[in-house]
Amino acid sequence: MKKANKSSGLMALFSVSALISMAVILGATYIGIRTIYTQNVVEIAEQQSVNISQALFIQERDLLVGGNAEGVDSLRVAPENFDLIDKRMHEYLQPFNIVKIKVFSKQREIVYSTDSAIVGKVDAGNSRLDIALKGGVDAKLGTKGRITDLSDEARFNIDVVETYVPVTSQAGDIIGSFEIYMDVTRYRDRLTEILNSSMTVIALILFGAFGLLFLVMRGGTKRLTEYEKQLHELATTDVLTGAANRRFLLNRADEEFSRVRRDKQNIKRPESAGCILVDLDYFKNINDTHGHQVGDEVLRDVAERFRHCVRRYDTVGRYGGEEFLIITPNSDFENVKEIAERVWREVRDRPFKIGSLSLDVTISVGFACIEDSDVSISDVIKRADDSLYRAKESGRDQIFWLVSDQAA
Repeated sequence: MKKANKSSGLMALFSVSALISMAVILGATYIGIRTIYTQNVVEIAEQQSVNISQALFIQERDLLVGGNAEGVDSLRVAPENFDLIDKRMHEYLQPFNIVKIKVFSKQREIVYSTDSAIVGKVDAGNSRLDIALKGGVDAKLGTKGRITDLSDEARFNIDVVETYVPVTSQAGDIIGSFEIYMDVTRYRDRLTEILNSSMTVIALILFGAFGLLFLVMRGGTKRLTEYEKQLHELATTDVLTGAANRRFLLNRADEEFSRVRRDKQNIKRPESAGCILVDLDYFKNINDTHGHQVGDEVLRDVAERFRHCVRRYDTVGRYGGEEFLIITPNSDFENVKEIAERVWREVRDRPFKIGSLSLDVTISVGFACIEDSDVSISDVIKRADDSLYRAKESGRDQIFWLVSDQAA
């Protein structure tokens, strides 16, 4: 049972580990795909914003430098040109999913925006604007809860890539920056589709792979359980009779002795335990007269009879040669005596049928119970052995027991 539990525990551990592994792999894949896709969207939006900025500056150069195209050191829009550039900006930008644009001078002043309310304001302390004014491009994805687009319509919960693009003069000097808000919300639905399909495919692959491993491992653990069971039987079972072997019997007896001692100290339980030693009378004559094969059959039949007439939690084993030892847990004197009489009658009252032979076999029985004066299980077994000796000495085919040093 313990071996089976270990195998079951191993399978349970594998199942939990597989589920955790699948969750980790799916989670990491989800994050990876989302990150790569999002980064790709940002890069595309950034490049488009750079291209649009360059085209805008070429197209609106005269208006963005205040009508003075030569020797300009900063972007500016003359007040009288504002309405014109605003109109042209709306017409040019609307097809490109641009929802907003800002034009900064070199001094960080907003000289133009599709949001006229912020024109003239200075955006000091903007680190992203600083990057652009130093010649770098900075793009970042964000979600806007509310924004007014170029058609003056309020839009809600949209994904926007904000890109700061430096603007340079013909001489190569930085004279300002564009900040372009590009609507990339359409990619959100596409990302959801990609993630759903990818996760489904990967989950099916993982399920199939781990399912196959589970089947292989289950088969392996099943065989391992069978091997463990066989090894356990070899280590604890007498090969000839199928009963417990001497080593297992002594270990089991020692466990029961320790339990009785522990229970008496802790909960004062009255139950004791006993050892019953059995010897087949004149067994040598059976071997000498009918051969060892017949003798072996008798031993096997005796062990089988004992197993059927004791309680389910008693332990029957071959102690050596033609001797058997029965361990009777949770038993007082009367219980042990009753079991000893039952196994004695089970052998003597029914002949052994082996082929054409019908053999009458008797046994001598000695038993003893654990007493307070016993130091170890060896004391109990010795008392049972002494009782068995008395039974054989007194003519065999009988039961004896010893209480302390008194025979009965």
